[in-house]
Amino acid sequence: MNECPKCGYARTTTDTTPSGECPRCGVIYSKVRAIKPESYQSSPRPEEISEVKVEPQPTLNTPNNLDAQQKKYLIAALIIGLVFGYFAGREHVKYQIRSTITEAAFEIKKTIGTVFGGAPPTKEPGKKSPTKSPEKIVKPDAPPPITAALVKKGFYNGEYGRGEITFTVQFTSSTEKNVRAFDGVLNFTDLLDNEIMSAKLAVNDPVGAGHTFDWNGSIDYNQFMDKHQRLKSADQQNIKITFALRKILFEDGEVKEF
Repeated sequence: MNECPKCGYARTTTDTTPSGECPRCGVIYSKVRAIKPESYQSSPRPEEISEVKVEPQPTLNTPNNLDAQQKKYLIAALIIGLVFGYFAGREHVKYQIRSTITEAAFEIKKTIGTVFGGAPPTKEPGKKSPTKSPEKIVKPDAPPPITAALVKKGFYNGEYGRGEITFTVQFTSSTEKNVRAFDGVLNFTDLLDNEIMSAKLAVNDPVGAGHTFDWNGSIDYNQFMDKHQRLKSADQQNIKITFALRKILFEDGEVKEF
């Protein structure tokens, strides 16, 4: 028998294997014949195997399947995303640090002000202070009870080079009671209200309610003081005076301060 009982191969004259052995599958014919033939099935011959066609699967856009151009776009997008995320994250961190430091400084000021009895800060960090309306200048409702006007200005040359700046001031009282004495500050200015000199004075002469009287006074002259030189050399017509009243003593003993 020249055909293998297992694989069905038919021996040829060119086969070099022993005659009792199959050149293809290597079985021993005698051993195979001792077993029931139905226990074995012959392997299909090559020509009997039908060809199985495999349908091509759709290609997925995975990194391994992307072409060179797509890979460039993907890499560029990743780089842009990383750069944007880096700077965005850094700005956020700086903002958080600034906010934390500002809030901590505000709390420290508030604590120090409370411990040492000072007023705590009222402006919270990050909040704008309300806009303050401009302060109104409050003018006095009535003129001062005693006013002054310059009547005369002169200069007296004394002995040993000493001198005095002399002046006569007319005081007018608008009080309802007689005045026993008063004091204040007499200011000499130019016509543009620039101060030349000021001097404290006390008047111990009585003045009746609603009356006017002239008072003579003097200032020791110092030739080395610029304000003394200006007052001495200024023409009377270029000088104005104002009187800042400080205290009045009335004849009935009442004292009023300003």
